[in-house]
Amino acid sequence: MAQELPKYCSNASSREDFIGISFTWDDKTCLAKPRITFPYGYNLANADEKDVLLLIQTLSRFQKQVEDLGVFYANSDKISGFPLKSYMIVIEDYLRNGYYHDREVYYVSRTSGKVNWGRTVKKEKPIIQNNGAVYLKMQTRVHQTNDELLITQISKYCVYESLVKMGWYYGILMPPKPNMPFYKELFITTLRERLHKTNKDSDKLLFQSMLQVLQNLEQKSEQFQEFRFGTNRFEQVWELLIDKVYGTKTGENKKRYFPKATWHLNSHPLVLSNNLYPDTIMETADGFLYIIDAKYYRYGETQNPKHLPEMSSIAKQVVYAQYIARKGDELGISSSKIRNIFLLPCDHLKFKDDSAYFYIGYADSDLSIVDGQDYTKIHTLLIDTKHLMRAAQKNSLDETIELSQLIEHHIEKSHVVSELL
Repeated sequence: MAQELPKYCSNASSREDFIGISFTWDDKTCLAKPRITFPYGYNLANADEKDVLLLIQTLSRFQKQVEDLGVFYANSDKISGFPLKSYMIVIEDYLRNGYYHDREVYYVSRTSGKVNWGRTVKKEKPIIQNNGAVYLKMQTRVHQTNDELLITQISKYCVYESLVKMGWYYGILMPPKPNMPFYKELFITTLRERLHKTNKDSDKLLFQSMLQVLQNLEQKSEQFQEFRFGTNRFEQVWELLIDKVYGTKTGENKKRYFPKATWHLNSHPLVLSNNLYPDTIMETADGFLYIIDAKYYRYGETQNPKHLPEMSSIAKQVVYAQYIARKGDELGISSSKIRNIFLLPCDHLKFKDDSAYFYIGYADSDLSIVDGQDYTKIHTLLIDTKHLMRAAQKNSLDETIELSQLIEHHIEKSHVVSELL
């Protein structure tokens, strides 16, 4: 699969393109063949399974925040989740151990059954007679109960569904679909009971993963159904990625930076309007505050100025900065240390630059009522999409430091040029 994978991969060509992975069934290989669409700026040279896994990990992270992000089956308007980690845990346990069965063999002391003589000699007390030792009771193996047989059948369903979704990653031929009826509620109840009873961490992890697989399973057809996992609203994912990597203000703390408005109506009490919400607020240790607007625009692909943020976006950034500057004492922020940023996607190799960041300039306008403040300029940078997606998998301040240093370098450079002029 690794050698064939690049031919299944492509980049989005418009902002509304579906980003994610679609699956169609290949009867020859008995595998679900993927068609993978990556966002703007993701370099696909030598693309392999790790790139697809990174895309799926990125999308999986934000399933709850993006309304249309999930699994869509053919001929269905329902959206299901895509529990990536659970699929992989189920598959990897299957590769190590086969289908789940009770891995401990149980024995009881009784007079009949399949005897384990080694255990009998160790655990049972014989009666000594002239012709040798006689065991009145023996250690015999307990036959599987219906519950133990059921858990194996559940395992088969979970393995099958996990391989439908991720078998391509492991290059595994699909096992046959289990031929017993699918009873979702019974299976879930059985797994929850097992999860409650087990003391083994490995079994707990497996049962939790199997539960996730079943809870996200909507498909009941005996035949493979084409499906896709992803979103047509990747601009929302882009905003969430930027906030994950650079956002230092979250929750209630972030709301302090939202400009507010109120309606004063003759016929009603005060009515609050919707707030303006900056995408990301990043504050550094040396007191600089960056208002970041994540823009999933095509400029990094085309270098066409028409694909840069429009006047309305520029105006909003100035309003954010002016609001924060006005509340500077309350927020502990100096107006001279407020910065405005646009972040757009790119493939840094197209710019022949070793850095993941590429500074392209700034936007300003005649809206500012405070002359000479740097926050009236919206400094615009391109960031390599693959780099950003990888950075979102980590928890590191390195990216905030690098971004801050780059912006301050260009601001200082522009000040020097202004003084020379």
